[in-house]
Amino acid sequence: MDKTMNLEDFNTGDVVAYVPQHAHDDLEHPDVECGVVSSRNSKVVFVKYFPSLKRFGWAGCTSQATEPRDLRHLGSPTRREKDLNELGLVRL
Repeated sequence: MDKTMNLEDFNTGDVVAYVPQHAHDDLEHPDVECGVVSSRNSKVVFVKYFPSLKRFGWAGCTSQATEPRDLRHLGSPTRREKDLNELGLVRL
């Protein structure tokens, strides 16, 4: 990857992938998890990851604090809405 991600790179509703350091930016690595940004504070991005979202829905899923450097953006806003609808999630 050519740019380290910062807090300012993420907004509520962004579809992201958590890519752990040991995955070396390989989005196909089995430890990569995808989710939706629910908020951020001055240090971390809070993400609701898809397995929990699918099981518990938006209101029932707990956001996970994630370091911005470990996140990558996925898809476009149009694609994001389509993916969320396919998962049966509440639109943001």
